[in-house]
Amino acid sequence: MSQYSPLHNITPPIINLVAEISEKLGHWSATGKLASPQLRKENRIRTIQASLAIEHFRIFISIFMVLVSN
Repeated sequence: MSQYSPLHNITPPIINLVAEISEKLGHWSATGKLASPQLRKENRIRTIQASLAIEHFRIFISIFMVLVSN
């Protein structure tokens, strides 16, 4: 068997960056529940529209709003 050698070395600066990202994600996750229901709905709609666009299925936000509202 050959020895595995990682492509990158884990260094203190990398660990610090990972810690900062994790802290920001935790803060975002904790305060994300404080966002208004309208903002969450708009973000969900944009996420769905982006997912559909990736699949080459275009839908306009105005049409999608009508579909979601019903």
